[in-house]
Amino acid sequence: CVWNARKMNSRDEPNNLQGKEYCVAYAIQNSASNPGTWSDQRCSDTNKFVCKVPLTFNHDASWSSIAVSSTGQRLALTGWSATGDYVYLSNNFGATWKRAPTLPKGMWTSVAMSSDGRVLAAADGSPGHIWFSRDFGKSWHARFEYKYSWAAVAISGDGRYMMAVQGVAGQLQMWQSSSFGNYWLLAHLPLTNALWRSASMSSTGRYRILTAANNEVLVSNDFGASYTLKTVSGASQLLGTAMSADGSRQSFTAMEDSMRIYSSTDAGATFTQSGPIESWTAIGFSQTGKYQTAGGAGSVLYRSSDFGATFTPTHSAVGDWGAIKLADDGRLQAAIDTLGNIVYISSNSGLDWTRVSSMGTSPGGTPGGDDGSGSGL
Repeated sequence: CVWNARKMNSRDEPNNLQGKEYCVAYAIQNSASNPGTWSDQRCSDTNKFVCKVPLTFNHDASWSSIAVSSTGQRLALTGWSATGDYVYLSNNFGATWKRAPTLPKGMWTSVAMSSDGRVLAAADGSPGHIWFSRDFGKSWHARFEYKYSWAAVAISGDGRYMMAVQGVAGQLQMWQSSSFGNYWLLAHLPLTNALWRSASMSSTGRYRILTAANNEVLVSNDFGASYTLKTVSGASQLLGTAMSADGSRQSFTAMEDSMRIYSSTDAGATFTQSGPIESWTAIGFSQTGKYQTAGGAGSVLYRSSDFGATFTPTHSAVGDWGAIKLADDGRLQAAIDTLGNIVYISSNSGLDWTRVSSMGTSPGGTPGGDDGSGSGL
């Protein structure tokens, strides 16, 4: 196969990452922001045959991101496709879902919510806007002036602090807000050419972490006023991040090379390897970080109940895990399989997982009262 050197998709492929990717593969859905495109890979990588591509899905776009409130009652889910998709909401622990009202179609790459679920931010990577809701998703507004190819968005517990990052070559910027999304400032970042993929922040917004498709990590402990650049030797494709509410515990995942989870217990000052070897793509924490769930490309989900000291396989299906979020107590958990295009919910701290069978297709109308009350969307 001969591949023209001209870049062929929005993720700047082929890129011969670290000079090791000499073979070509068709990425059916290897990440939320890269469904159905060609990609160069290491020749040692193994993939399914074309004849094993699933022929039917219960949703015609790719699930890309999920957010969970502190109690687990409220969830938000984003879809991504070439023709656009919607944001979906649940206010009954994931039992039923409806499309977010007043929100247009977009290539939604990321969603985040405040602890109570009242404040939400959704990123349109088409390129588009960052959209906000301050009434549990009943109404939405595009508060950001510019249109960019957004890759990730994160939000503090009260919704006051937000960060949004761009993930396309030539647009490697991060914007931050300390006013519930009303006003934004461009962050001063160390010089880097990283393609940002994942972002998390502590409940107060003081601690922040940002990871890239290469081996670079940015951490902040001063509400984003400054960032420290860390280069992770022997790791690449750092696709997932998670953080405890107080920011003391932080983790990110490496999909390639070392294929380990990297964890910090000192607010991001240092990181050490943990977990078994997998092509890790996503990780989620409970409020304290005691409960952690992680998944990789072509793996089951793994859970930890000892602050990440040990991880054991759960009773989940094998999937390509694009996002994992946990409620504060760790009991309710939500995970997205981007290959099978399936959303899973666990109500027993990640031991067992139930597949979400369907999504509502009509706008959600009123997802409860102004105080967030209501039985279902």
